[in-house]
Amino acid sequence: MVSRLLGVGQDPVRWSVPLLWLGSRVIRVHVTFLVYAAVRATQTLREDRAGLVFEMAAVLGLLAIVMLHEAASVAATALSGATSARATIWPLGRLDRHDPEQTAKYQIASITGGLLFGLLLMPVLAWSVRHLTGSWQLVFFSPFSIGASSAAAAAEGLAAFAVWSLYCANAIVVGLNLFVPMPPLAAGRLIDAVTQLRGGTPEHAQRRAGVVGLIAAGWLAALGLAAEQAVLVAAAAVGAFISWQEVSRSRLITTLTQDYEPKHAGSKPESTEEPMDQSDLDEILAKISGQGIESLSADERGRLERASRERRQR
Repeated sequence: MVSRLLGVGQDPVRWSVPLLWLGSRVIRVHVTFLVYAAVRATQTLREDRAGLVFEMAAVLGLLAIVMLHEAASVAATALSGATSARATIWPLGRLDRHDPEQTAKYQIASITGGLLFGLLLMPVLAWSVRHLTGSWQLVFFSPFSIGASSAAAAAEGLAAFAVWSLYCANAIVVGLNLFVPMPPLAAGRLIDAVTQLRGGTPEHAQRRAGVVGLIAAGWLAALGLAAEQAVLVAAAAVGAFISWQEVSRSRLITTLTQDYEPKHAGSKPESTEEPMDQSDLDEILAKISGQGIESLSADERGRLERASRERRQR
Protein backbone atom coordinates (compact mmCIF):
# COMPACT_ATOMS: atom_id res chain seq x y z
CA MET A 1 0.00 0.00 0.00
CA VAL A 2 2.79 2.44 0.94
CA SER A 3 4.67 1.71 -2.28
CA ARG A 4 1.54 2.37 -4.33
CA LEU A 5 1.06 5.76 -2.72
CA LEU A 6 4.66 6.93 -2.41
CA GLY A 7 6.19 5.13 -5.38
CA VAL A 8 9.10 2.73 -5.62
CA GLY A 9 12.74 3.70 -5.81
CA GLN A 10 15.34 5.77 -4.05
CA ASP A 11 14.17 9.17 -5.31
CA PRO A 12 12.43 11.06 -2.46
CA VAL A 13 11.04 13.59 -4.96
CA ARG A 14 8.55 10.91 -5.99
CA TRP A 15 7.23 10.35 -2.46
CA SER A 16 3.75 11.72 -3.02
CA VAL A 17 0.07 10.86 -2.87
CA PRO A 18 -2.53 11.54 -5.60
CA LEU A 19 -4.85 14.46 -4.92
CA LEU A 20 -6.71 15.37 -8.10
CA TRP A 21 -7.31 13.98 -11.57
CA LEU A 22 -7.89 16.43 -14.42
CA GLY A 23 -8.71 14.16 -17.34
CA SER A 24 -5.53 12.22 -18.04
CA ARG A 25 -3.47 14.52 -15.80
CA VAL A 26 -2.89 13.65 -12.15
CA ILE A 27 -1.87 16.18 -9.49
CA ARG A 28 0.07 14.62 -6.61
CA VAL A 29 0.94 16.13 -3.23
CA HIS A 30 4.46 15.56 -1.95
CA VAL A 31 4.99 14.28 1.59
CA THR A 32 6.58 17.61 2.55
CA PHE A 33 3.09 19.13 2.33
CA LEU A 34 1.76 16.49 4.72
CA VAL A 35 4.66 17.13 7.10
CA TYR A 36 3.96 20.87 6.93
CA ALA A 37 0.29 20.26 7.81
CA ALA A 38 1.31 18.06 10.74
CA VAL A 39 3.70 20.72 12.04
CA ARG A 40 1.01 23.41 11.83
CA ALA A 41 -1.38 21.13 13.68
CA THR A 42 1.06 20.47 16.53
CA GLN A 43 1.77 24.20 16.85
CA THR A 44 -1.76 24.66 18.19
CA LEU A 45 -0.39 23.36 21.50
CA ARG A 46 1.46 26.65 21.93
CA GLU A 47 -0.41 29.40 23.72
CA ASP A 48 0.62 32.07 21.23
CA ARG A 49 -0.84 30.18 18.25
CA ALA A 50 -4.39 30.15 16.91
CA GLY A 51 -6.62 27.10 17.27
CA LEU A 52 -6.65 24.00 15.09
CA VAL A 53 -9.41 25.37 12.83
CA PHE A 54 -7.34 28.47 12.08
CA GLU A 55 -4.15 26.49 11.46
CA MET A 56 -5.87 24.08 9.10
CA ALA A 57 -7.45 27.05 7.30
CA ALA A 58 -3.91 28.33 6.72
CA VAL A 59 -2.78 24.94 5.39
CA LEU A 60 -5.78 24.65 3.08
CA GLY A 61 -5.19 28.21 1.92
CA LEU A 62 -1.62 27.38 0.98
CA LEU A 63 -2.76 24.23 -0.81
CA ALA A 64 -5.38 26.24 -2.73
CA ILE A 65 -2.79 28.85 -3.77
CA VAL A 66 -0.32 26.23 -4.98
CA MET A 67 -3.06 24.39 -6.86
CA LEU A 68 -4.18 27.62 -8.53
CA HIS A 69 -0.61 28.42 -9.52
CA GLU A 70 -0.25 24.95 -11.03
CA ALA A 71 -3.59 25.31 -12.86
CA ALA A 72 -2.33 28.58 -14.35
CA SER A 73 0.87 26.83 -15.42
CA VAL A 74 -1.15 24.06 -17.05
CA ALA A 75 -3.31 26.59 -18.87
CA ALA A 76 -0.27 28.52 -20.12
CA THR A 77 1.36 25.30 -21.29
CA ALA A 78 -1.81 24.22 -23.10
CA LEU A 79 -2.10 27.61 -24.83
CA SER A 80 1.47 27.23 -26.05
CA GLY A 81 0.58 23.86 -27.59
CA ALA A 82 2.12 21.40 -25.12
CA THR A 83 0.64 18.96 -22.63
CA SER A 84 1.76 17.39 -19.37
CA ALA A 85 0.60 14.14 -17.80
CA ARG A 86 1.43 14.71 -14.14
CA ALA A 87 2.72 17.17 -11.57
CA THR A 88 3.82 16.92 -7.95
CA ILE A 89 3.32 19.94 -5.71
CA TRP A 90 4.95 20.94 -2.43
CA PRO A 91 4.36 23.99 -0.21
CA LEU A 92 6.23 26.31 -2.61
CA GLY A 93 4.80 25.16 -5.95
CA ARG A 94 5.75 22.43 -8.38
CA LEU A 95 8.41 19.99 -7.20
CA ASP A 96 9.12 17.60 -10.07
CA ARG A 97 10.85 18.36 -13.33
CA HIS A 98 8.98 19.33 -16.47
CA ASP A 99 8.20 16.63 -18.98
CA PRO A 100 11.14 15.98 -21.31
CA GLU A 101 8.80 16.19 -24.32
CA GLN A 102 8.32 19.90 -23.60
CA THR A 103 10.75 22.20 -25.35
CA ALA A 104 12.37 25.10 -23.52
CA LYS A 105 9.76 27.46 -24.97
CA TYR A 106 6.92 25.42 -23.48
CA GLN A 107 8.70 25.17 -20.14
CA ILE A 108 9.10 28.94 -19.99
CA ALA A 109 5.41 29.39 -20.81
CA SER A 110 4.48 27.03 -17.97
CA ILE A 111 6.76 28.72 -15.44
CA THR A 112 5.79 32.29 -16.30
CA GLY A 113 2.10 31.36 -16.40
CA GLY A 114 2.12 30.43 -12.72
CA LEU A 115 4.18 33.47 -11.73
CA LEU A 116 2.00 35.88 -13.69
CA PHE A 117 -1.14 34.47 -12.11
CA GLY A 118 0.33 34.96 -8.64
CA LEU A 119 1.32 38.55 -9.38
CA LEU A 120 -2.16 39.37 -10.71
CA LEU A 121 -3.78 37.74 -7.69
CA MET A 122 -1.82 39.81 -5.15
CA PRO A 123 -3.75 43.12 -5.46
CA VAL A 124 -7.08 41.27 -5.40
CA LEU A 125 -6.23 39.49 -2.16
CA ALA A 126 -4.64 42.65 -0.71
CA TRP A 127 -7.87 44.59 -1.28
CA SER A 128 -9.86 41.73 0.29
CA VAL A 129 -7.68 41.80 3.42
CA ARG A 130 -8.05 45.57 3.62
CA HIS A 131 -11.83 45.28 3.23
CA LEU A 132 -12.24 42.63 5.95
CA THR A 133 -9.87 44.18 8.50
CA GLY A 134 -10.46 47.85 7.78
CA SER A 135 -6.73 48.48 7.80
CA TRP A 136 -3.65 48.13 5.60
CA GLN A 137 -1.58 46.88 8.53
CA LEU A 138 -1.90 43.19 7.67
CA VAL A 139 -1.31 43.84 3.97
CA PHE A 140 2.21 45.18 4.56
CA PHE A 141 3.57 42.47 6.84
CA SER A 142 7.17 41.44 7.45
CA PRO A 143 8.06 37.96 6.17
CA PHE A 144 10.27 37.56 9.26
CA SER A 145 7.42 38.16 11.72
CA ILE A 146 4.66 36.10 10.19
CA GLY A 147 3.71 34.69 13.59
CA ALA A 148 2.74 38.12 14.91
CA SER A 149 0.83 38.97 11.74
CA SER A 150 -0.94 35.61 11.89
CA ALA A 151 -2.06 36.25 15.45
CA ALA A 152 -3.31 39.71 14.52
CA ALA A 153 -5.27 38.26 11.58
CA ALA A 154 -6.78 35.55 13.79
CA ALA A 155 -8.01 38.25 16.17
CA GLU A 156 -10.09 39.65 13.28
CA GLY A 157 -12.06 36.40 12.97
CA LEU A 158 -11.90 33.23 10.89
CA ALA A 159 -13.01 34.86 7.60
CA ALA A 160 -10.37 37.58 7.81
CA PHE A 161 -7.74 35.06 8.85
CA ALA A 162 -8.58 32.74 5.94
CA VAL A 163 -8.30 35.54 3.38
CA TRP A 164 -5.10 36.85 4.95
CA SER A 165 -3.67 33.32 4.85
CA LEU A 166 -4.39 33.18 1.11
CA TYR A 167 -2.73 36.56 0.64
CA CYS A 168 0.28 35.63 2.76
CA ALA A 169 0.73 32.24 1.06
CA ASN A 170 0.51 33.78 -2.40
CA ALA A 171 3.00 36.54 -1.53
CA ILE A 172 5.53 34.08 -0.12
CA VAL A 173 5.17 31.57 -2.97
CA VAL A 174 5.53 34.28 -5.61
CA GLY A 175 8.40 36.01 -3.80
CA LEU A 176 10.51 32.89 -3.30
CA ASN A 177 9.83 31.50 -6.78
CA LEU A 178 10.64 34.84 -8.37
CA PHE A 179 13.78 35.83 -6.47
CA VAL A 180 15.46 32.58 -5.35
CA PRO A 181 17.19 30.89 -8.37
CA MET A 182 17.05 27.40 -6.90
CA PRO A 183 15.38 24.32 -8.35
CA PRO A 184 12.59 23.41 -7.92
CA LEU A 185 11.58 27.08 -7.65
CA ALA A 186 10.55 28.90 -10.81
CA ALA A 187 13.67 31.09 -11.04
CA GLY A 188 15.85 27.98 -10.93
CA ARG A 189 13.77 26.26 -13.60
CA LEU A 190 14.00 29.35 -15.77
CA ILE A 191 17.81 29.10 -15.72
CA ASP A 192 17.46 25.56 -17.09
CA ALA A 193 14.94 26.53 -19.77
CA VAL A 194 16.70 29.72 -20.89
CA THR A 195 20.02 27.89 -21.15
CA GLN A 196 18.40 25.36 -23.49
CA LEU A 197 16.67 28.13 -25.45
CA ARG A 198 20.08 29.72 -26.07
CA GLY A 199 21.46 26.50 -27.52
CA GLY A 200 22.74 24.65 -24.47
CA THR A 201 22.20 20.90 -24.18
CA PRO A 202 19.69 19.63 -21.58
CA GLU A 203 22.57 18.22 -19.54
CA HIS A 204 24.44 21.54 -19.57
CA ALA A 205 21.25 23.39 -18.62
CA GLN A 206 20.58 20.98 -15.74
CA ARG A 207 24.11 21.34 -14.45
CA ARG A 208 24.04 25.14 -14.60
CA ALA A 209 20.68 25.32 -12.81
CA GLY A 210 21.91 22.86 -10.21
CA VAL A 211 25.14 24.73 -9.45
CA VAL A 212 23.33 28.06 -9.14
CA GLY A 213 20.69 26.33 -7.03
CA LEU A 214 23.27 24.98 -4.58
CA ILE A 215 24.64 28.50 -4.08
CA ALA A 216 21.13 29.91 -3.65
CA ALA A 217 20.22 27.15 -1.19
CA GLY A 218 23.23 28.04 0.95
CA TRP A 219 22.22 31.70 0.95
CA LEU A 220 18.59 30.85 1.82
CA ALA A 221 19.68 28.56 4.66
CA ALA A 222 21.93 31.28 6.09
CA LEU A 223 19.07 33.78 5.87
CA GLY A 224 16.72 31.36 7.58
CA LEU A 225 19.17 30.71 10.41
CA ALA A 226 19.84 34.43 10.90
CA ALA A 227 16.12 35.23 10.97
CA GLU A 228 15.30 32.11 13.03
CA GLN A 229 12.89 30.91 10.34
CA ALA A 230 12.91 27.12 10.29
CA VAL A 231 10.65 27.08 7.22
CA LEU A 232 13.30 28.84 5.13
CA VAL A 233 15.96 26.41 6.34
CA ALA A 234 13.73 23.46 5.43
CA ALA A 235 13.03 24.94 1.99
CA ALA A 236 16.76 25.45 1.47
CA ALA A 237 17.41 21.81 2.38
CA VAL A 238 14.88 20.59 -0.19
CA GLY A 239 16.29 22.97 -2.80
CA ALA A 240 19.85 21.84 -2.10
CA PHE A 241 18.83 18.21 -2.57
CA ILE A 242 17.00 18.93 -5.84
CA SER A 243 19.95 21.01 -7.10
CA TRP A 244 22.37 18.23 -6.21
CA GLN A 245 20.12 15.82 -8.14
CA GLU A 246 20.22 18.11 -11.16
CA VAL A 247 24.01 18.22 -11.16
CA SER A 248 24.37 14.47 -10.54
CA ARG A 249 21.81 13.55 -13.18
CA SER A 250 23.42 15.76 -15.82
CA ARG A 251 26.90 14.36 -15.13
CA LEU A 252 25.61 10.78 -15.17
CA ILE A 253 23.77 11.20 -18.47
CA THR A 254 26.80 12.91 -20.02
CA THR A 255 29.10 10.11 -18.87
CA LEU A 256 26.78 7.39 -20.11
CA THR A 257 26.29 9.16 -23.43
CA GLN A 258 30.05 9.35 -23.95
CA ASP A 259 30.87 5.85 -22.71
CA TYR A 260 27.95 3.76 -23.91
CA GLU A 261 28.87 3.21 -27.56
CA PRO A 262 32.48 2.03 -27.05
CA LYS A 263 31.53 -0.27 -24.18
CA HIS A 264 28.62 -1.89 -25.94
CA ALA A 265 29.60 -1.67 -29.60
CA GLY A 266 28.41 -4.71 -31.50
CA SER A 267 26.00 -5.79 -28.78
CA LYS A 268 23.44 -3.00 -28.74
CA PRO A 269 20.32 -4.30 -26.97
CA GLU A 270 17.03 -4.21 -28.72
CA SER A 271 14.34 -1.98 -27.26
CA THR A 272 10.89 -0.72 -28.05
CA GLU A 273 10.43 2.51 -29.95
CA GLU A 274 7.92 4.03 -27.53
CA PRO A 275 9.04 7.41 -26.17
CA MET A 276 10.56 7.34 -22.71
CA ASP A 277 8.97 9.62 -20.13
CA GLN A 278 10.72 11.33 -17.24
CA SER A 279 9.48 8.85 -14.60
CA ASP A 280 11.05 5.92 -16.50
CA LEU A 281 14.33 7.80 -16.83
CA ASP A 282 14.30 8.70 -13.13
CA GLU A 283 13.76 5.04 -12.21
CA ILE A 284 16.75 3.95 -14.28
CA LEU A 285 18.96 6.71 -12.87
CA ALA A 286 17.87 5.83 -9.33
CA LYS A 287 18.74 2.19 -10.00
CA ILE A 288 22.19 3.18 -11.25
CA SER A 289 22.74 5.39 -8.20
CA GLY A 290 21.71 2.63 -5.80
CA GLN A 291 23.00 -0.54 -7.47
CA GLY A 292 25.46 0.55 -10.16
CA ILE A 293 25.25 0.57 -13.94
CA GLU A 294 25.88 -3.17 -14.15
CA SER A 295 22.47 -3.75 -12.53
CA LEU A 296 20.68 -2.50 -15.67
CA SER A 297 18.99 -5.04 -17.88
CA ALA A 298 19.52 -5.07 -21.64
CA ASP A 299 16.16 -3.35 -22.16
CA GLU A 300 17.00 -0.66 -19.61
CA ARG A 301 20.35 -0.01 -21.26
CA GLY A 302 18.64 0.34 -24.60
CA ARG A 303 16.04 2.75 -23.25
CA LEU A 304 18.73 4.83 -21.54
CA GLU A 305 20.74 5.02 -24.77
CA ARG A 306 17.66 6.06 -26.72
CA ALA A 307 16.77 8.72 -24.13
CA SER A 308 20.30 10.14 -24.30
CA ARG A 309 20.15 10.20 -28.10
CA GLU A 310 16.78 11.98 -28.05
CA ARG A 311 18.08 14.59 -25.62
CA ARG A 312 21.11 15.30 -27.84
CA GLN A 313 18.86 15.80 -30.86
CA ARG A 314 16.53 18.34 -29.19
